[in-house]
Amino acid sequence: MKKNQGYSFDRIRILSGQQLKILHQKLPKKMLENECDFFRLSPASEMAEKFNFISSIEIVNPSKEFFRLLLKHEKILFYFKGIIVSKEIEPKISYLEIARDTFYQDDHEAIETSSELGKTLRKKWSSNNFNYDARWDPDVAEKKRGKTKGLGDRTWYYGSKKFQFVLYPRRSKINRQPCVHEEWRISGATNIKKKTGINSIADFIEFDIKKCFEEMNQKYMVHEEIDRIKLGKWILGWDRRRKFTEDEMLQIKIQAGLVCRHRKIESAADLANHFKKERNGIKAKKGRKSSLDHKILKVSYRKFVVPVPYYNI
Repeated sequence: MKKNQGYSFDRIRILSGQQLKILHQKLPKKMLENECDFFRLSPASEMAEKFNFISSIEIVNPSKEFFRLLLKHEKILFYFKGIIVSKEIEPKISYLEIARDTFYQDDHEAIETSSELGKTLRKKWSSNNFNYDARWDPDVAEKKRGKTKGLGDRTWYYGSKKFQFVLYPRRSKINRQPCVHEEWRISGATNIKKKTGINSIADFIEFDIKKCFEEMNQKYMVHEEIDRIKLGKWILGWDRRRKFTEDEMLQIKIQAGLVCRHRKIESAADLANHFKKERNGIKAKKGRKSSLDHKILKVSYRKFVVPVPYYNI
């Protein structure tokens, strides 16, 4: 049964060349704060300052009314630099999170569904996939304790920080229900425009979040699982054989299981990361390469994964 879902702009950062004190004075802060979960004006980063941006606006879960209100005061965000020759510095959207929450009745269901999804997801054209488990990080686990947004301990990251898909269970910012939270994190104004078409505050008002999210998912994310039989046969050097006894089949499964457990490989994405690290290590090696080194360099992890139907959350 298809679950109820909600789509939102989770987090946004807008850079401005305008002085911070001017933004504090002229923007209707109270009204803007009432139309989002979080609103903050702060100095821009050192990197942003190199491009003449000195102020930053951070927003979490804004409503459409938020953008309509900000658009009415958009000119405050512009800054004109220079006396003889005036240069207009337009505000830029430098960071954007587009999110989908799938709602569940209880925390356990949201946590388990996230785990099932994490085992099959991989981002195309990227081997930068990372599964973070707070259980292995006591300091972070202690900080998380008592917070309402997080459920469980695991977060899955796919892709580079400039364009990343993130998955984890949480309390939804939309309605505070337990949910599987998926989001696309996009950094850089040029990158945001390229991926979403968003280039200005006006673009947010009629933006179809659901359409954009699902198009990016279809284009960039795939669902795969490890074929442990193929992996085990390759490990044992039996990948060209076709017939096996029951004992040999058991040995194949055991070998694949041992390697995956020892290397902490749970998903096709983990397997892709493993082979990438192994190949990089071999290429950096000095001296003669072993037969195993050559074997690893010749094979692609794709040999050991199979597509699976989209996990219907």
